[in-house]
Amino acid sequence: MISRAGLLALVLFWLQTVSLVRGESGALPLGGENLIAEELWGDLQAPPENSYGTVRKIGESDQLVFSIVVLAGSPKPWNVRLNTKNSLPIAKAERVLVAFAARTRRTSDESGSGRLVIALEEQKNDNPIGRLDLDVGSDWTWFYLPATAGQDYAKGDLRITFQAGFHPQEIEIRGLQVLRYPSTTVDLPRTKLDYGGRAPDAAWRLVARESI
Repeated sequence: MISRAGLLALVLFWLQTVSLVRGESGALPLGGENLIAEELWGDLQAPPENSYGTVRKIGESDQLVFSIVVLAGSPKPWNVRLNTKNSLPIAKAERVLVAFAARTRRTSDESGSGRLVIALEEQKNDNPIGRLDLDVGSDWTWFYLPATAGQDYAKGDLRITFQAGFHPQEIEIRGLQVLRYPSTTVDLPRTKLDYGGRAPDAAWRLVARESI
């Protein structure tokens, strides 16, 4: 007959083995709270005073896809953007994780990749607490941006923004999750940046040189 201590050890072992939720989005720790309320999605179109591009929603709920179309490059990439903000307060030292999948449908960039910046910013002064500058390929790929709150944030004090107005391109985003975790949470997934397509020795550059 198993002792109480042995049973507790088995329960703890089981909890450790299921501490990650595995799915299409990869492995996300349990315990995250959703920070996005659907009614808080804003700026789903590019600012009306310019003609740099548009943002639109395709589908609903779990099938929701955001299509970002850049018609002309802008000196300010945030001229074509998708914004939202936190719908729950965030305490100092709590962890925030942005997880999403993206792909490029078309691009004018010679690398064949789209370019997308995802940033977590303070609403009042635009100070970033996390940022990723991404090359986005033609296949659906998952990206992860973790951050730690350096102060308390009330509801609506933190902005999550996707900026795409670099050059003509079309990028799609789906499966977007913005989650709040306790300060004790460790090992949140993080995207390792790899700009292989822009490297001087990238394969497409070698082929281009040989064809000259």
